[in-house]
Amino acid sequence: MSISDPPPPRRRLVRLLPLVAVALAATGAATSRAPGRERPDLEWLEAMDSPEVLEWARTRDEAARAFAAGYGERDELEARIRSTSTYRRFTAPVERAGRFFYTSFDPGLSEVSLHVRNGLSGEEITLVDGERLAAAETLAMTFTVYPSPDGRRVAYSVGDPASRWTTLRIRDVETGGDLPDRIEGMAGALSGVWWTRDGRGFYYDRYELPAPDERSTAPLRGERVAFHELGASTDVDRVVFAPEDPENEFVTLQGTTDHRFLGILVRDGRDISNRLYLIDTLRPEGAPIAIAPVADARTALVGGAGSEVLLLTDRDAPRFRIVGVDVEDPELPWRDVVPQRSGSIDSWVAAVRVTRDAIIVGYREDGIYVPRVFGLDGEPRYAVEVPDAGSVWTGFVGHQASSEAFYVVSGFADPGTVFRLDLATGESSVFRRAEVPWDPAEIETRVLFYSGPGGPRIPMYVAHRRDLARTGDEPVMMYGYGFGAWAVGPWFRRHMWEFFEMGGTFVLPALRGGGEVGETWHRAGVGVHRQNGVDDFIAAAEWLIDQGIASPQTLVAETQSAGASLVGAAVLQRPELFAGAVFGFPLLDLMRYERYTSGARWRGELGSVEVPEERAALLAYSPVHNVRDDVCYPPMLVLPGEKDETTPPMHAYKFAAALEGTRDCGRPTLLRVAWGAGHSYGLTPDDQAASLADQLAFVARTVQPKSPAD
Repeated sequence: MSISDPPPPRRRLVRLLPLVAVALAATGAATSRAPGRERPDLEWLEAMDSPEVLEWARTRDEAARAFAAGYGERDELEARIRSTSTYRRFTAPVERAGRFFYTSFDPGLSEVSLHVRNGLSGEEITLVDGERLAAAETLAMTFTVYPSPDGRRVAYSVGDPASRWTTLRIRDVETGGDLPDRIEGMAGALSGVWWTRDGRGFYYDRYELPAPDERSTAPLRGERVAFHELGASTDVDRVVFAPEDPENEFVTLQGTTDHRFLGILVRDGRDISNRLYLIDTLRPEGAPIAIAPVADARTALVGGAGSEVLLLTDRDAPRFRIVGVDVEDPELPWRDVVPQRSGSIDSWVAAVRVTRDAIIVGYREDGIYVPRVFGLDGEPRYAVEVPDAGSVWTGFVGHQASSEAFYVVSGFADPGTVFRLDLATGESSVFRRAEVPWDPAEIETRVLFYSGPGGPRIPMYVAHRRDLARTGDEPVMMYGYGFGAWAVGPWFRRHMWEFFEMGGTFVLPALRGGGEVGETWHRAGVGVHRQNGVDDFIAAAEWLIDQGIASPQTLVAETQSAGASLVGAAVLQRPELFAGAVFGFPLLDLMRYERYTSGARWRGELGSVEVPEERAALLAYSPVHNVRDDVCYPPMLVLPGEKDETTPPMHAYKFAAALEGTRDCGRPTLLRVAWGAGHSYGLTPDDQAASLADQLAFVARTVQPKSPAD
């Protein structure tokens, strides 16, 4: 069939491809591992708001959009993405005193609304209408909300949609109005809120707020935990904890759902392990209690019963265990409640939830998320059946006075289905489902296994249409991350349905540095060992090609954020394996990342240039510093956010500029900037649909069908 023939009902990308104008037939030989080189010639691009850099970026952005427009079906792709994005997604409800609080949001994440029900089957009441808020104040509400224990009030955050910085507000549920209390300097997911049991106030974690023109560059500083009493001025808020080393230490708040104990996790950015302190609200004026005063393990607070708290820890347990610690005498030996098992507890999500008489624990078993329920005595009860190999990214939502819990299952084609778990029977039922204009069951998701370097058996998710008839021409996108103990699993993105309709296959391999096989697996891919994760990604590509699932003409590498440091290294080291690569909001300059925004928090994962051994390892694989002038690399699409405060756009700018200096072989380096956007947020739904269509158009123009002679 020629490209002029009428399209079939489900378009197969390779049947619609205009032949690529660039010379993709020339193969790049595998590069030898030459040492990286310093790139002071690129440092001028760190002045990201200067007229010179903006003009440079705009010129390349125009070229990238023109390249996407060269794909004949590009506009139709955008129209379909936009027309099918008419649904809303829901978070799991949080119950307080019989009221159920949850948020809903549109596919483009342009606005979030807050809702409440009086009783599980009660009428839905919208407490904060995100669309009206955005229209009235050009602000957006964020996802996380914090209801008070009595359900009378709820804390929520609003801010510039493109920025991580938010203002905390308090809404009265009965009146629907806000109290005068305002907390500035909240840093999105890096800040937390925890109410006292009587609902008269809350603890919070905030930072010094940088000037608006410094938010893409200024390091996070001035972190402190304080207590705010409702109605009082924030000027008199009592500081209860501040890091001893504010340049290097960072705080995370966790609280028991009975609202007695507040956990303060303190981590040095140069390490992975953390210390743990508790505030007992029955003794609010007392000093924080040192539960784990030495950072010799990863330890988190997950629950409490009387004077005993339950902790999740990898101390003497690389696959994690749950222990009980007596707050009155924390130096006593820790009591095993749920000992280490063959599967690894998924430390990325809210892995453990303590309810009235049960502990829900999320395990990774052969790469699949398997929740298991135990009694408070640690005795196993049952496993929760999660449908269709889906993921439960937000863990289970419940509290210590409840006999039920909620969880959201997402898939590559399912935006998220909210389930209610009856803890007494173990039965799950659908509470809320996103009504999408397709059938997610048409996508088949399997877990396969490939051999990594040295022979480990590594899980890999592979998803495509159930009726896919593979010819060898179909595009294959392989996503890599391998950072921060993130355990891979299916998650939804707006454009994936269109990719599957094109005949595409999506692949998600586990990589060292992630959390799929426990803490030993995680630590095997951090710091000076991060090349292990790069090798795993390369091994996954080789396995897909050996199995005939992909070929060097059809395999496109994809990643976002911190994963770009790993995937970028893999594509540069083995360019002959890939037809192209897509880098969203990427981290690519590993020699200077510590200087910007939250970069200092990642040194335990990536390493620091201040440590000679780690500096050498960073220089050896940092993508910006390992672009070679004599290599013909595959086409690259680099997608920064102009206002990104997590991975500033200078990472993408430098990488694109370095690639422009390589051997000209007709393979484009494309820089498409999300103007006005932050770290994957801040775009309108229409702008996001346009960006996603351009990404699919890039894949379409990059993947090369076989010639009849092949």
